[in-house]
Amino acid sequence: MISYKYQNYFFDFFGTIMFRYCSPDDVKRIWSNIVSRKILFEIDASDLYNIRISCEKACLNKIGEYQYKVLISRIYSYLKCSYDINYEFQEFYDICLSIELDTEFKNQIPNNEMVDIVRNLKKQGKRVYIVSDFYLGKCYIHEFLKDKNIDDLFDDIFVSCECDANKATMGLYDFVINQTEIENKNTVLMIGDNYRSDYINAKRSGIASYYLGENKRYGKQIKIDSLDCSQITDPIYSDYAYFLFLFNERLYMNLMKNNFKDVYFLSREGEFLKKLFDNYCQLINEKYDMPIINSHYLYVSRQATYCPTLNVDINKETFDKLFSEYPDLSLDTFCSNIGFDEKDIELLKSKLDLDFRKSIKSLRQSKEFNSLVQNGLFEKMYRNTVTLQKRLFKDYLNQNGIIDDCIIAVVDVGWKGSIQDNIFNVFENLSIYGYYCGLKNQAIVSENNKKFGLMFSEIPFKTNDYDLWSFDSNFLERLLSASHPSTKKYICELDEVCPVFNKFGSEKNNYEMVKDIQESLLKKHSCIVDKVFGSPFFNKEIYCFLKTKHINNCSKINANHIKLQYNLLNGQMENFGYQTTANEHIASVLSFNTIIQKLKKNIKLLNDDLKIAHIVCLKGNCFVPVLFYKNAMRKIKKRINRN
Repeated sequence: MISYKYQNYFFDFFGTIMFRYCSPDDVKRIWSNIVSRKILFEIDASDLYNIRISCEKACLNKIGEYQYKVLISRIYSYLKCSYDINYEFQEFYDICLSIELDTEFKNQIPNNEMVDIVRNLKKQGKRVYIVSDFYLGKCYIHEFLKDKNIDDLFDDIFVSCECDANKATMGLYDFVINQTEIENKNTVLMIGDNYRSDYINAKRSGIASYYLGENKRYGKQIKIDSLDCSQITDPIYSDYAYFLFLFNERLYMNLMKNNFKDVYFLSREGEFLKKLFDNYCQLINEKYDMPIINSHYLYVSRQATYCPTLNVDINKETFDKLFSEYPDLSLDTFCSNIGFDEKDIELLKSKLDLDFRKSIKSLRQSKEFNSLVQNGLFEKMYRNTVTLQKRLFKDYLNQNGIIDDCIIAVVDVGWKGSIQDNIFNVFENLSIYGYYCGLKNQAIVSENNKKFGLMFSEIPFKTNDYDLWSFDSNFLERLLSASHPSTKKYICELDEVCPVFNKFGSEKNNYEMVKDIQESLLKKHSCIVDKVFGSPFFNKEIYCFLKTKHINNCSKINANHIKLQYNLLNGQMENFGYQTTANEHIASVLSFNTIIQKLKKNIKLLNDDLKIAHIVCLKGNCFVPVLFYKNAMRKIKKRINRN
């Protein structure tokens, strides 16, 4: 029990008056993480942390103390020599100090028991001082107290970095005695949680001391599990939020490094990606004063952007892009793909003795195709359609700020970047950076038409953990279903170019099925941003955590998951090429089909005593961890055999 018989009381600060939620080392790790992001990732957070620790040792004076500004000056000199950072010292120092203080504010909580004792001491007319070993000065300790509304309780504050003395070598005690003009050390009691500095050294200095003991609740090392956001309500597949957080983190980093202040999200999967990115930017701006990148949304599709890329002269157009991917088409779908209106197609049907509905193998080499393109009416319709859509599409891009001779960034889910190619091809001198969840090796890239798969890519070679992040990528596309139909073409209304949409049809049902999941994804995404951005964990640790969460997400397969996947597949429309429902023509439509095929080749079953089988593909170094309940397994096999 603390005695009230003394006239003067010295209190340690950290662990005594103020607790930290985390350890002092975690404060430095959090600081390293945020400073790394603030200076736009010019240095990895783990490297910055190690540089700080090294510089702290180098800055120590003869009594083992350093001042914060001296520390940051040394760090700055090292970074200036070894990294490309474009900051003046004062700007860099202000960033470091601001983040240091903010990290402290967010991780401090008053020790209410000690605060009550201090209040009682003040009521009795005692003099109370803070005596602390710390690298930030008196004014900052005062700010910490003021933030908790307890700054009026102390007569003065003494901090080692300003006094050229510390408790560890006992000099700070004599310094405070002299400064406060205390005539008799017997009138002083030192209270603290550090056994050597606050208890033993105080006694050696002739001052009575009271040892609080180490607090077991506060100041512990934070564990990686603290990043888990499972407390958010969990509809099926909502743990894709971890995947999408990492995508946004990498997207923001790339945009900042390439000095983009604006970014264009491509419909339709880009609608929800934009919402997530805006959420990311807003949170890191509000909490950490990071720059906001302005996002824009373009109503585009392969169908709407293909026609503007065609040659106006039918005799010079080969339709290679269409026929290389979709060789077997009907005349009906061919005309629709190149932008013809339904009324134009009906007129052609009435004038030509051709079966427009019949699917023709290798259409481009067929006599029916030759008859169509050599027809004068078709040639006129073609020329008018392509000319109009070229002008309207370019005007639509112009009114959204995309003009020739500029550099833009676009974002979409993936996989080849065909819409980016079409935008690139309607201008003469446009440069585009395309950022995608994933890229397949069919994607075309060039010096001015760059593409990056931020989560997985086959260009120029397969990225790390390709099989993990690309697993079930077709379902990811359906999970990002938009609230509006696909864009068919463009029209001009009241001097403004507007998109014309296809019928929504079954895709509206798809959106209704996933919108609740998307809402949960957004909430969980906010939670992850908040926890990860200001965490004490470095990139490798966070990456391993996110990877584990994604594995678990892909492994939770039950009857409800199967039902959702089938329903979404049945409702997905392919609005370019075959222009039909996805389940009729997309080859890799359902992840379960792939899983079963791999199971037949080489599998390992674990934990079967729990009636759960963890399926791991051992061949080809691929990723197929799937958690199957046995009943669900039978249903999957039945459905696949039925199909």
